[in-house]
Amino acid sequence: MFIKRIMQEKYPKGCIYYTGYSDKFSGNWCFKKKHKLETISLQEIVQMIPESKKKVNLTVYSDCSYSQLWLEQLPKL
Repeated sequence: MFIKRIMQEKYPKGCIYYTGYSDKFSGNWCFKKKHKLETISLQEIVQMIPESKKKVNLTVYSDCSYSQLWLEQLPKL
């Protein structure tokens, strides 16, 4: 996955732009993969950042319905 790959760099930086469907209760991004619905949450993205990395520049653009739910979750992470 792109996020895991950039986190292996000495000074990770990257940009994720998602436009698509999201879950109306959580804001999680939804992907259809072979008749199966898969999701990724904000918490899962944050957990991909290793604790050893003190400086990470990761910009996330979430252009989907219910993306405000991630903004509400962010202070709790």
